[in-house]
Amino acid sequence: MATYKEIFGKQIKFLSSDPANEGEGQIWYNSTSGTFKSVLVSAAWFSQAPTATANDNGASFGSVSSMYKVGGGPGRSTGVEEFTGSGWVSQAVVPTDMSDNAGCGTGTAGLVFGGNNPPGNTISATTFEWDGSSWTAGGAMPADRRQNSGAGSQTAGLSFAGGGPPPTGVGRSANTYEYNGASWTAGGSLPTSLRNGTGTGTVETVALMIGGSDQDAPPETYLNTTYEYDGAAWASGGTLNTGRNAAGASGNSTAALMYGGNEPALSTATESYDGSSWTTSPATLAVATATPFYPNGPGSSAVSAISGAGGQTPGRVTDTQEYSISAIVTTAATWAAGGTKGDATTQQSAGTDGPSSAFATWGGRTVPATTTNLTEEYNGTVWSPGGNLNVSARDRCGGGTLTAAWCGGGTQPAYIDSAEEYNGASWTAVTAIPGAAILLGGTGPQTAGLGVVGQLPPGAYPRTAIEYNGTSWTLGPASSTARTDSSAGMVGNSSNGLIVGGESPITANVEEWSGSAWSEEANLVTGSAQCSDGTFGTVALAYQNGGKTSPSPGAAVAATQYWNGTNWSTAPTMGQARKSHTSGGTATAGLSAAGQTGTTPTVLTSSEEFTPETSAANYKTITTS
Repeated sequence: MATYKEIFGKQIKFLSSDPANEGEGQIWYNSTSGTFKSVLVSAAWFSQAPTATANDNGASFGSVSSMYKVGGGPGRSTGVEEFTGSGWVSQAVVPTDMSDNAGCGTGTAGLVFGGNNPPGNTISATTFEWDGSSWTAGGAMPADRRQNSGAGSQTAGLSFAGGGPPPTGVGRSANTYEYNGASWTAGGSLPTSLRNGTGTGTVETVALMIGGSDQDAPPETYLNTTYEYDGAAWASGGTLNTGRNAAGASGNSTAALMYGGNEPALSTATESYDGSSWTTSPATLAVATATPFYPNGPGSSAVSAISGAGGQTPGRVTDTQEYSISAIVTTAATWAAGGTKGDATTQQSAGTDGPSSAFATWGGRTVPATTTNLTEEYNGTVWSPGGNLNVSARDRCGGGTLTAAWCGGGTQPAYIDSAEEYNGASWTAVTAIPGAAILLGGTGPQTAGLGVVGQLPPGAYPRTAIEYNGTSWTLGPASSTARTDSSAGMVGNSSNGLIVGGESPITANVEEWSGSAWSEEANLVTGSAQCSDGTFGTVALAYQNGGKTSPSPGAAVAATQYWNGTNWSTAPTMGQARKSHTSGGTATAGLSAAGQTGTTPTVLTSSEEFTPETSAANYKTITTS
């Protein structure tokens, strides 16, 4: 009988704790727990940050760490977003509105072609090339195509199947066209004319055409066929377990995935391909979609995939789901319900910078517009009363920790110059800020606080930096963008901080404070206002959440955006849309509380806690019976 070592080439290890990295099949004995353990590799879909725009029927290309979605419906679009591995960021728009187009390639060498373009809804032969930062026109296809499929790279790309112009209705085709980086030429024809199939393949010689429809116009048919391309001709491959069209895919003719689509009902099913046959996976999409955006080209893989946005009946979604086969279990970043505040407040614009388990808010107003001096403290589970402010006011910006907080300025509605410090039990009046004003944001400890003068009577917006050293206040230079009231968010301290978003009008502008000057940073994905303390984290890693994205009165939004020190991307949305709320905490333990919901003055008492994405080895304890 063969031993474990003879089978796997490894001995069973004797360890006091579980190892950080082990391969599938390795077994060890944990002497601390007294158990045998192994690594379990499994396939799963998990939620990722949503797209900024809900759309479908567009082109996509790239890999799971740099995937692009281009154009798409409803109607047509020039919008381009990149999935960076953790969220979506805006990229340079494509030169022409488009939808029902196809793509292939990588994040630095992409290709999109065909589709519906203006004027009207004209079917197009247009090609555009992407170099990682900008678009240029490529060679036109030999014929107009929409609902076509793609595979390969920018210098060895494929377009196959799809519909042509009237009078054939939506049409379908068996044509294949090959792209050499400059021009298209005819390739081998498919055995069947079809449209709305799913194309994938890392290079021309291992491309797949999966499913689709072989009718010219609705009602649809749902094919279960697979065709493999060897660079010259198509041959029949394995049969899908369930026929479908408009699905997502990744991989190539030797190892691939297909997911979602129409069956005709929207599907959550995933099937895997081994080069000869399809197997239904136990891993299913959490959100069923058709025509999702998916990685397609040299970065495409059968062990990792993205299903981004897509269509439903009715409407479109922003949901993004990621697939992996791994010994690592990923738990997506998420917002979860927290404790309920004792008082419904808005325009607090104040909260501590400490973790969500040691947090405080103060001031604000209730509805009708009555200012308050209440302080509430949060221990990670429940809210409880703290010491009252000496001065009732709203828009009292500040920062610090639960036992060493500060605040300054505000309105009653008359502007005030009052400043106070909190020791965890009571507030004490300290040196007033230099002039009655509303401060933007507010961040940093008692000895290194930072704010921006947002508004002075009778309505001027000086936007000057204001620093607090625990004893006195110092005014610095103005930020480049004017922002009204307390409508922007801030993180950091007096030596290094960020000011994020704001209104006058609503802006996506972000600036960094060096301790003496402001400099421009990458903009938010979407501009947001009334999010004064809707920001938490550090200058290197921060989150902006909630606010409003349309002019006053402007409904609240639940969107969250993530800053990695260089760029902003989308992040998981809150469970509750809120504006004029307060947020705080750290990048690993954030909190958002109270605020308003919409254009009417509905004030909230709820709070939510944020936990970032985590991953851990999928260890299995081996038992005997």
